[in-house]
Amino acid sequence: MSNEMPWDEWSRPADGDYPAPLKFEHPGDSIAGTVTRVRVATMPDGKRLPELTIRKDDGEERQVLASQVRLQSRLAELRPVAGDRISIVFTSTEPATKAGRSPVKCFDVALKQGAGAGGGSSAPAAQPAAVASSAADLL
Repeated sequence: MSNEMPWDEWSRPADGDYPAPLKFEHPGDSIAGTVTRVRVATMPDGKRLPELTIRKDDGEERQVLASQVRLQSRLAELRPVAGDRISIVFTSTEPATKAGRSPVKCFDVALKQGAGAGGGSSAPAAQPAAVASSAADLL
């Protein structure tokens, strides 16, 4: 399968070569870079989650597992593929809608299609998370 597969047809390669995962723990945590791979992660309970590999401007690759509902929803809307430039900023949390649930994490996500890997993007280097107020600031 091509790296530019549609979102409804994710597949997880068997190569087992996965970069370090990135966890969004504090509002302001962010990542920006070029999407190098889109696949699905199958959790031990059988749940399937979108997973992106993002190469940052410094060359480091990080894995982003979209386990948060708001992030999943935004990624499904944007449908990133390999070669796109993406930025994700964890902006805030909202109280859980049901008792016993975790607070809902909110994200700002911006995408520039086909802008990565020398694709003519005039995007500035990623700013520190404390300075970035939106994902668009990182593109």
